[in-house]
Amino acid sequence: MTTTGGRQVSLRFETAGEPLVMQLSRRGMHLWLQGLVMVLAKAEWNLSQALPAWLQSGVLPPSVRDMLLPPSV
Repeated sequence: MTTTGGRQVSLRFETAGEPLVMQLSRRGMHLWLQGLVMVLAKAEWNLSQALPAWLQSGVLPPSVRDMLLPPSV
């Protein structure tokens, strides 16, 4: 479950034990989403066309991004 406020996002994950709640700033949420995009790219699920442009641009320097992500097609 996700809840948002003016400057904060809460992500709640149900686990086998107790729920995990992550409190993130707007920037932290963008970084978390971009990390997820990197994982999806490594999984080669070809979801890049379904993602908004701002999420695909990333925040990593090009040299680091090139090491972590496959080349764009």
